[in-house]
Amino acid sequence: MTALTATVALQISETPAVAFTFNLTPDAIAEAMAAPTGFLDSLKRSFDLELKRALKGAALPYWFVIDVEHGRLHIHGAFLSPAINLPVLRKIRDAMKVAWGEWQGPGKHKQLRFKQLYSDDWATYCLRNQRAVAKIIGPRTFTINQSLRRDAEWVYAEIRRIMREGVYA
Repeated sequence: MTALTATVALQISETPAVAFTFNLTPDAIAEAMAAPTGFLDSLKRSFDLELKRALKGAALPYWFVIDVEHGRLHIHGAFLSPAINLPVLRKIRDAMKVAWGEWQGPGKHKQLRFKQLYSDDWATYCLRNQRAVAKIIGPRTFTINQSLRRDAEWVYAEIRRIMREGVYA
């Protein structure tokens, strides 16, 4: 499953999807690098745990990818909030900070950005440095949770069906 089909699945949902960027703390990077489950799985597991607590078990379809810029690892991704409202978005923000670390001091307000997911180009942008990232953290640089995976698989199947029909039309 790709970030592109996952992004399309989010975009065609009934509620607006949210794109995000999260700048990891040095401690979070060190902890994930040392994790026996691997860098990506460590971050995914901690986020899943915090989401479950924050949203009281409600599903949050999401994907994220590790990116690097100027040698600094960070996360890009997207999610579909069960209800796009300020209290829910705050809970998701807090879950990210608990799971992935919170900056202290100057620049704290730049650690995490949410914006409406308006284009499937977001997926392409997020994946632009994957070879460089893989050299740092290993081959797994992208993750998608099960609730979004099902929707992304449906999108992929629909795209293939449309393409096949176009070939034989």
